This record gives sequence, structure tokens and C-alpha cells, in this order.
Amino acid sequence: MDTWQDSWVAKEQLLGSEYALFGVFDGHGVEGRAVSTAVSELLPKLLKKKLKHWDDNSSIHDIDSLVSKCFDECHTELHQRPGLNCSFSGSTCVTALISAHRLIVANVGDSRCILGRVSSDQEVMALDMTNDHNPQLLAEANRVLAAGGRIAAYTLQGKSQGPLRVWLRDDDIPGLAMTRSFGDLVAASVGVSHMPEILDYELTAEDKYLLLVSDGIHEHMASHEIVELVHYCVTVRQGMDIIQVSQVLVEEARRRWTLKDPSGTVDDCTALIILLSDDRALPHHQSNNKHLSTDHGAGDKAKTSHAKGISKASDFVKSFLRSYPPNH
Repeated sequence: MDTWQDSWVAKEQLLGSEYALFGVFDGHGVEGRAVSTAVSELLPKLLKKKLKHWDDNSSIHDIDSLVSKCFDECHTELHQRPGLNCSFSGSTCVTALISAHRLIVANVGDSRCILGRVSSDQEVMALDMTNDHNPQLLAEANRVLAAGGRIAAYTLQGKSQGPLRVWLRDDDIPGLAMTRSFGDLVAASVGVSHMPEILDYELTAEDKYLLLVSDGIHEHMASHEIVELVHYCVTVRQGMDIIQVSQVLVEEARRRWTLKDPSGTVDDCTALIILLSDDRALPHHQSNNKHLSTDHGAGDKAKTSHAKGISKASDFVKSFLRSYPPNH
């Protein structure tokens, strides 16, 4: 099994100059890398196609429907992909679609979207824009139970070990620790869903950072710690560029893993950091500031190029970077 299973996408101009799309996908199971890569390739194409028939004045119900249809079609295409066995493999998916001052977050699984806000009196706040979909959430657990599933922790010699997991009622499979995912056909038969939870949010001048992270980042770091670390690096250590900031975040997350587990177990750590500028209230403003543009990647194979931010979405997306453990 490939030890690196995360994928990511960052498309600053998804459809002309109107939209920017960012996403993090954390695969699991034997085919986890293949599933996360497939989702990172399929979903942007589906969103781009449907966005051609949607405008930024659409209601939350319209965007809910549009994004949900894209997730549903992605799930269907995933299972039709030749040679890809999703019975016991799958992927999380958290995406952020930005158009002018509007942010639409869609989430499946336990990757996370965090908004970093800095008030006028310099108070730093972290807002979770997503829920971690796991059996500890009552609504999630109820859906699994209603579909005939069973929820319990893994047991070893009669003792519960680790988090609550999803199982078939009469069989100790699949043992999935999340309640929404792409793939995972066996888990889907007992209520694990590929349909996203969607949030439509109006960005404000106080919103400074947008972070998409896999659970390797937030497993041992609270959201407020993540935002405070990014804010410190950006404001106090002003010589640091966004590449270095993301590296600091990943290295700190990995350090927390080693403190919790001296045996050396460290989950994949993927982070997308989007810096939001103060001119988002002027969505039609043409900016000539350069920023790092990373289009798409899986694992540590990233292609980077420099581009000029001249689009509506890019007016306030100064820079972003997906960072990965330096030893990969």
C-alpha cells in the first residue's frame, strides 16, 4: 500500500476569472491514494461544467443542489473507473469555492476547513467551517444505525481501542472511523454517505486566512492553534513567505504526532493556506501582485508557476501552497 494517500487541488481560475477552487482529499484503505487522486481530478471538472449554468446571485438552495449533484456524479464515476476497487477504500473531500466575496465550503469526511479572523483590535479567532464527520456526531450515528449499521470502537482482548467506527451489523467490517466519504462501498451499504455538508458564507474584511487541512494536521492541533500559528508566522515573523509558513505548520503537526506516539506513527499531513487580502470588497479590482500558483497535485508531485492575480477570485487570494512532509 502506498504510504502517501493525500491529494489536493488548487485552481485559481476554475472557470475564466470568476472562480477559484481549492480542495484537500485524504485517502484511506489499500486503494486510498488512487481514490483521492481520482476525486481530485473528477470533481473540479464536474464543478467547472455545472458552474457555466450558475451565477453568483444564486440562492443557497441553488448552490446546494449544484454542488451536491457534482459530488453525486463524482461518486458514480469513481465506481465506474476500470481497475479501481472501492469496496474498502475511499477518500475524504473538503473543498472551498470562492467567487468575489462569497465562499462555498463542501465537506465529506474528517478533513477540515478553518477560517482565520483577525478583529480590528487584533483578536485572532478560528472558525470551523466544517464538521468532522464521524460516529460521535449524533445525526451521523443515527443515519448509520437507521441503515442497519453498527457503531463501536475496535476491541482487542475485550477492551475498546481508539475511536468509534462503522461496522456491518453482523460482521466486523469495514471499521471505518468516519461517516461520510467517497468510495467505501461496503461502508456505504450501512449509511456512510458521499453527499456533502455545504456552507455558504459571505467573507468580511476581518477574514484573513482560509485553511484546508487533512486530519493529520488537526489530529493533535486545535483549530485555534493552527490559525494562531499561521498568524504569528505571517505577522511577527514577517520575513517568512507562505511556503515557509506552511512548512512550519506541517512540521509542528508532525512534531505533535511524535510526542503523542514515540513509536514514530505520523499520519499524512496536508495543508492549503489561502491568504485573504483586504481588498475583497472590491471584487472587480485588477491586481498586478504576483503570487504562487499551484494547480493540482497528489502526494509530493507538485507543479508550481508564477501568475498575476487579475481575476475576481484572485483579487483577494494572494497566495497559497500545499505543503508536505520534507522527507517525502
